[in-house]
Amino acid sequence: MRYTVQLPHDVDSIPLARRELDRVRTGVDDLTMRNARLLVSELVTNVVRHVEPGDDPDQISLTIEQTDGHLRIEVQDRGGGFAPAPRADTQNASSGWGLHILAQLASRWGVESDGGTRVWFELETASADSSLATAS
Repeated sequence: MRYTVQLPHDVDSIPLARRELDRVRTGVDDLTMRNARLLVSELVTNVVRHVEPGDDPDQISLTIEQTDGHLRIEVQDRGGGFAPAPRADTQNASSGWGLHILAQLASRWGVESDGGTRVWFELETASADSSLATAS
């Protein structure tokens, strides 16, 4: 399953993006779903904070792809891009955590800039049924 939704450049898009993950809920274990929601929140928040809004109301593209064993999520915007860098101890304590958390939780992730910026990540999944079987 793969689908893309367009979201407005607005703080209300943060919970909207999290709710979009419900479409793949039945095929993803609870821990992976919690991690995906956290990472989607961080990435959409970064767009709202750091990318100047334009004239088009739908400026954030969220793509969710579920395959056997993986969940891949992409957040794309029209920003000029950036070079990811490790969080520095001298940084403001309230900033720079999104990519740090992404690097800790994702199996793979990256940043691509080509007429906009796409930040993507992949999480390995266990099926919801198999996680119930191991919990019993």
